[in-house]
Amino acid sequence: MGKPVLHFWGGYKMKMHTLHYILAYHGLQGEVDVVGDIPAPAPFGDGVAWAAYAPKGPTGSLPCMVTAGGAILGESMAIVRYVCRHLKLDTALSDEDFAQSEYLLETTNEVYLALNKAHYSPGGRTEAMDALFKPGGMVHKLLASLDARVGPAGWLGPQGVPTPGDLALCAALHILAGLQPDVLDAHPKVKARYDAVHAIESIAHVNRTYPALYHKRTSD
Repeated sequence: MGKPVLHFWGGYKMKMHTLHYILAYHGLQGEVDVVGDIPAPAPFGDGVAWAAYAPKGPTGSLPCMVTAGGAILGESMAIVRYVCRHLKLDTALSDEDFAQSEYLLETTNEVYLALNKAHYSPGGRTEAMDALFKPGGMVHKLLASLDARVGPAGWLGPQGVPTPGDLALCAALHILAGLQPDVLDAHPKVKARYDAVHAIESIAHVNRTYPALYHKRTSD
């Protein structure tokens, strides 16, 4: 069996940022081949080359992963979970830490879904993003709940283990901070973990490799 192969947009910080953080933290970037120079559809391009591009996921979209066994897999968080299992990143976790990791993966997905909803809001992107980031809005409610859960070792898992979910969440937080630089200031425990993760050179390298935010804070 070969390596898993990920097909995704080159350069953009999107949901697959979660996988890049997990691989980078564990020094496993070489265990997944990434095809990231992809001719992209609107709003990235005219869609002509995209129509001919293969492979795509089962619903005709990206991200798409060709697994080590040759299966075609879609859906970002399914891809993340598959890679974690394939590389045995979650097998050493206690049941409690695995449960917390799964919770954080779902929380990460909720962040991206909320950003997508605001980004494409028919009522106006600026207004929707303002509502998302305002005091008492969804983002700060979520961060406050996470801040209360950070353990003494700095991770959210009960044993203080840096789970895949912790790392995935840090990737989502990086995107939130790119849209609203002071978003973590009122949440010191989460910010401390975020700062520690982003001081790691392999994580910094991920963000240099994928420099552009997909989501925008204001309307065009």
